[in-house]
Amino acid sequence: MRTVKEFAIRRSLNFDTVVIGGGTTGIAAAVASARNGAKTLLVESNGFLGGNGASIPSWMGFHSCSGEAVIGGIALELVQEMQRREGASRIYPDPICGSVCIIQPALLKIVAADFVSRAGVDILLHTRFAGVERIDKKITAVYLWGGEGLIEVTLENVIDCTDAGFVAREAGETLFRGRSPDHKVQVASWTFEIDNIDFPELAAYFTAFPDDVRPFPLDDAPGHVRQILQQDGFVIGAFHRLIRQAEKDGMYLPRSNMPGVIFPRQGRFVTVASRVENVDPASSASHSRAEIEGAAQAELWLRFLRQYVPGFAHCRISGSCSSIGVRETCHLQGAATLSGENLLRGDIPEDSIALGAYHLDVHSPDHRGIETRFPRIYGIPFGALCPLRTANLLVAGRAVSATHDALASTRVIPISMAEGEAAGTAAALAVRAGIPAVELPAEQLRSVLQKNGAILSPGASGSENRMGTMPERIDFGKQKNILIWNVEMLFQYHSAKEWPEGVETERIDCSFVSGGRGLCCRGQSAPSAALCATAAPCRLSSESGRWRAPQGAPPLPPDAVPWSAADSERH
Repeated sequence: MRTVKEFAIRRSLNFDTVVIGGGTTGIAAAVASARNGAKTLLVESNGFLGGNGASIPSWMGFHSCSGEAVIGGIALELVQEMQRREGASRIYPDPICGSVCIIQPALLKIVAADFVSRAGVDILLHTRFAGVERIDKKITAVYLWGGEGLIEVTLENVIDCTDAGFVAREAGETLFRGRSPDHKVQVASWTFEIDNIDFPELAAYFTAFPDDVRPFPLDDAPGHVRQILQQDGFVIGAFHRLIRQAEKDGMYLPRSNMPGVIFPRQGRFVTVASRVENVDPASSASHSRAEIEGAAQAELWLRFLRQYVPGFAHCRISGSCSSIGVRETCHLQGAATLSGENLLRGDIPEDSIALGAYHLDVHSPDHRGIETRFPRIYGIPFGALCPLRTANLLVAGRAVSATHDALASTRVIPISMAEGEAAGTAAALAVRAGIPAVELPAEQLRSVLQKNGAILSPGASGSENRMGTMPERIDFGKQKNILIWNVEMLFQYHSAKEWPEGVETERIDCSFVSGGRGLCCRGQSAPSAALCATAAPCRLSSESGRWRAPQGAPPLPPDAVPWSAADSERH
């Protein structure tokens, strides 16, 4: 590599913590750092904060599929701020995503800037990261390119929230791209918005074809449709049968379903249906190609919607993202690496700084569909944020030390924000202690995170997470169709949690086997029985209201109380 030209430093700054990347992860990191007493700078290349959150209206994964809260802290606080300003729905239970909050991306730009500023963070927008100065094992300065030219910022700790590991790469850290061994990454999507939808016509289609709403089969698809049609917004992965018909007619489409979010009252649909392979933000040529290809696919999808989907005959493209959404790029080689196996086992390391439970949502580079597996509640170790060679650098968001499969779960906004909050808190505490961030004891970090509302162990969410917008457990009595799916998940993943003491529900319609005996709550509130200790999934049949078990499942014990059709009628 040769130096073409030396640039004069036009401005010099000094901060305790510098956060590079002002998406939702960077927002959480900067706010956490400032609140814990560090002089903090947040740097963002766009003219607004929020990143993909300013384009994507669905924030998924605050809860597990069993309804347990796994994300609190700053992520929840920002959602509650959005709710107070009429920019977010309540958090709805979801049989695939655990839970979903529908937000207004345009308002997020306004709220995010105010939220960060009130924490005392300095913000530089329209400013790009350019490089680092490193001495021994520490970054002593970062270089930025702004309107005035080159800016030098000396610092104590830096947090890489670029989602592509740009700071880590410049610091000399090892990063690996995509999955092993072929280095393929999840496909990227150019988000766009459709309006002028006749929603009653679309709702009639979903009611008639409930299995054509989500990308995976549901136990009670008609019940799910009835529920989501009452919500402010809902997630879909829809129109499989219509896409098949279009392809029979000669129209090739990039995906086998159309994922996105429907806003019933507004007649809007925000979709991530475009599918662009092999996008590398570290290459300007690759990134440019992706933007052009993703935008071109939008017109193809518009033609499909108008010709084939009820309610879309007169629809139009009414908005688009500021840049293509990249699900996966490079992964840090960190002090610890989170794997898909860790998630499926429900491993919670002693140094966990966040929890997650979102499904392993792989937008595959191999085919046009989506792959999934459902994890247990898992922990993200502090070591996954810590590089091996640079003592005062932390990485949060999509570039953390995680495998392709694990990232498919951790990449969603609430979980990435929890990582960001941990990184920002660690950076500030390290400044206070006079040590580099990676040397901070995990126990000290965990203690402060928990005091500030983060959830670090299953069942440990505090009173701040019972504020109506985020119950400690979702009331499945009001979501019977969701319950049936989640009871199956509880059996499958051998959850053994107690129902939280003092948490009441209006009604719980369920029957399950636990600890060798049958239980039927039959409308009771706050049952104290442990949930599920069987070794095979069982489910309640939505047609008959009776138990059916897969082949090889253990028989019901003699004292089990099965659900009856009469019970179903009473409830």
